[in-house]
Amino acid sequence: MGKSRLVEEFVERTGVPHLFFTASAQPTPAADLRLFVAAAAGSTLPGAGLFAGQAPATWDAALTLLAAALPADQTSVVVLDEMPYLIASDPGFEGTLQKVFDRELSRRPVLLICVGSDLAMMEALNDYGRPFHQRATEMVVPPLSPGDVGEMLQLPSADAIDAYLVTGGLPLVLDDWAPGETVRDYLAKAVPDPTSALIVSGERALAAEFPPQSQPGVVLRAIGSGERTASSIAGAAGGIPQASLHRALRLLADNGSWRPPSRCPPVLRARPGTWSPIRISASGSPSSIPTSPRSSAAEGI
Repeated sequence: MGKSRLVEEFVERTGVPHLFFTASAQPTPAADLRLFVAAAAGSTLPGAGLFAGQAPATWDAALTLLAAALPADQTSVVVLDEMPYLIASDPGFEGTLQKVFDRELSRRPVLLICVGSDLAMMEALNDYGRPFHQRATEMVVPPLSPGDVGEMLQLPSADAIDAYLVTGGLPLVLDDWAPGETVRDYLAKAVPDPTSALIVSGERALAAEFPPQSQPGVVLRAIGSGERTASSIAGAAGGIPQASLHRALRLLADNGSWRPPSRCPPVLRARPGTWSPIRISASGSPSSIPTSPRSSAAEGI
């Protein structure tokens, strides 16, 4: 169960009038507006009928109409799911929402819930200088723990940790993992399938959280293939320039998708052939960690 499903379950259990709108990366703001109007017209808000036959041309008009549809004498809930898509499609959406929130929504007994998969963008919404600064309460829904993963997949402890490292504890990905299935069997099934939850979730995360010019996918594939030094990663990434490589690594580290060892301890090898330690020095230069008494040092970036 992911964050959207959790919010949906919460709204259904409250039993109050609500609107649940999920953005879907439409090519234009006009397309988003049409979908929003359709969702509002089919909602349980007492003023949902106000949206019938309406075609607001701006988010200002659409959100003002929403405020009029909200009840004044009882609590209601409005959910804007995948909000980063709306901001990407219309950079002015954030400021418009803030204006309508201050002038209209804040005067009514309504709970506004904004949901997004792009953690960095959602956290930035409440930053100083942004329109919504100090207007929102942040809540991060963590992934499932290794213990949860083991219980869900009926795996022993060591295999549960492997499954957690592969899936990140994401419920959507874990739903594709059959109980008792080994890591190798799951990966053999999921990796070649471009529509698997594992591949789709990773591609969506990269597309949503990183600018294309940073080439995060190329760099992560190089690291995932076993490359450990700056030169080898650059080579595996198609000869990416060092400056571009370091910029990509900084973005990945700042986002939390990849961590240098200055921020976390090295991964210890649990059994032969499973995991290798990787260490990145604080300065970004190569450093070495012995993998075993009989092996040569493994270099890291």
